[in-house]
Amino acid sequence: MPRSFTESERSKLIHRLKTATKELLTIYGARKTTIEMIVKKAVIPKGTFYLFYSSKELLFWDVINEYHKDISKVLKDALENTRNIDADRFAEILFQIFITVSASFYPNLMVEGEMESIIRKLPDDLVKDHHNDDADMLTELASILPSDSPVFSDRKKVEAASGALRILFFSLLHRREIGETLYDHSLRILLRGVANELFEPSYKGSEV
Repeated sequence: MPRSFTESERSKLIHRLKTATKELLTIYGARKTTIEMIVKKAVIPKGTFYLFYSSKELLFWDVINEYHKDISKVLKDALENTRNIDADRFAEILFQIFITVSASFYPNLMVEGEMESIIRKLPDDLVKDHHNDDADMLTELASILPSDSPVFSDRKKVEAASGALRILFFSLLHRREIGETLYDHSLRILLRGVANELFEPSYKGSEV
């Protein structure tokens, strides 16, 4: 019979699996990271892995969503602790988050085929729930700002900004190629553009 674990033991084992997964994804990406590599790094029997996850993709998805929530919290905390938030300050907060993400496992998942290799093996409902996370996160941030702030007042504006941020996230793949100093300066300019759009009183994007 499989061994039963206390809630505390389960939490510690899952934490070890996630920690090992983050380290391996940073080095190898999703397709090259195997369950055998994960359990070896986590120092956990392979059979124990299957008590928590039926596939490596479900573990990857947990790690991705947990990281997404962590980054969202960092953004919320930064906004809450910044007085008189404006477009320039908001852009700088976004810039710091981009740089943090660039040092994580996440850029490796942007390489062609990496995220797809995870998503195609996940239940449809999990993927569907994830699609609107970025826009929903940006909308949630509106509650932090003054009630008269124009930011996030228009769903179309939020969706456009969310799309722009996704595009910029893909640019992280080319940071070294462009040169870190030039890239960072250029990224600040582009993020300021996104921030300015969000802080405009009304949406100026073209109608679809």
